Amino acid sequence: MQEVTAASLMLSIENLSERVPVPATGDEMGRLAEVVNSMLARLESAVKTLSQFVADASHELRTPLAVIRTTAELALRRGRSPESYRESLEDVVSETQRMTQLVEDLLILARTDAQIVEMPRAPVDLRDILQAVAAEMNSLAQTRQIHIQAALGAAPAIIAGNRPALHRLFVGLLDNALKYSHPAGEVIVALERHD
Repeated sequence: MQEVTAASLMLSIENLSERVPVPATGDEMGRLAEVVNSMLARLESAVKTLSQFVADASHELRTPLAVIRTTAELALRRGRSPESYRESLEDVVSETQRMTQLVEDLLILARTDAQIVEMPRAPVDLRDILQAVAAEMNSLAQTRQIHIQAALGAAPAIIAGNRPALHRLFVGLLDNALKYSHPAGEVIVALERHD
């Protein structure tokens, strides 16, 4: 009894992988220790899921924020034509709309089990998504002195997919490509069709 009590008092969020000793008495104390260990396993799983969710959310939000900041900084760096300012503001509006959708998606995931959330699919042309992502990430690439080359071909590349999810996927991939490329380098976004 004292060992179970002492072990229970030592538990915290930092050591949820530890378990209380189960006495081999076969009585209520042993069953209680097993129930506590089962509860700890569920709590440990929930904390890991929450930590992963927070990490994913921060990664997902970092790129659009970087694009917004870069676009605004470039617009403020020197005098521009009204059309150029308008284009910069349109880019910022577009990114904030994407962030709003992302935050809404993350809130849905936070409120429900991730395995239950439906992701409706529809026919999408990957060229459209990749062109939009390449254009969107271009100002970020310029600040890192990296050239983005899009080799998407002329023929449609239609798949059944979820446009916002694919967009987020490609933004994350391109962001990583820019992050790990050398200055004055080139990132090639290529789309190939097979069968």
